[in-house]
Amino acid sequence: MDELGFHEAMRKAKKSDRAIQAHIEGTQTFEAYLAAQGKTLESATPEDLRTFARDSKTDVFGIWCYYEYAGNEAMWATASDLWSAPNYAKFKLKEFLDVDQEAIEVLKRHGIVTCPQMVAAGRTPQMRNELAEKTGLSKETILELVKLSDQARIGGHKRIRARLFHNAGLDTLDKIAAKEPEQVRQVLIEYIERIGFPGIPPTPKEAAHSVTLARYLPRLVEYN
Repeated sequence: MDELGFHEAMRKAKKSDRAIQAHIEGTQTFEAYLAAQGKTLESATPEDLRTFARDSKTDVFGIWCYYEYAGNEAMWATASDLWSAPNYAKFKLKEFLDVDQEAIEVLKRHGIVTCPQMVAAGRTPQMRNELAEKTGLSKETILELVKLSDQARIGGHKRIRARLFHNAGLDTLDKIAAKEPEQVRQVLIEYIERIGFPGIPPTPKEAAHSVTLARYLPRLVEYN
């Protein structure tokens, strides 16, 4: 671990001494876990980190910061996904902007309230068709909610931003991943100006965050 370089990067980012120490210790814990398996921070895989996070109580935020410093996009994206997972797990469908609240109530009666539940119930075309038949909701409504819920796995894509991306045509991880950050920004800026959407476009850093996560998040939903 490049402890000195990481420490300096965190100091320049104006992290407190306490936060820096916590980030270093968390990363060292993961490093020791890897060493027991003959691996290093550089040779670790996303699956290594997911297993570590599942079996350890260590906060992965420091590991996320370390891999951002190290420029390892795959590991950074995995750590980001793990860190934001608790909030994602609690995010409710009714909180998305401009969703059909009557449809939300129908899904609630069938035990579907949160984004992870929506993704689990509609991850394949066949499952979405079956859910539409069971609930009486249209296939289009089911697909929209699955897309919003799947996209919400990207940190920061919740109530308004998920709707912005969806309505602007960037409604799946693959579509977001296929573009460069500045292209994403331009698509969203043009949509906001054309429609008068009640939101703001992402900053360059936020757009890069969205694209990187979209490229590395595991695909949970089949759209074709």
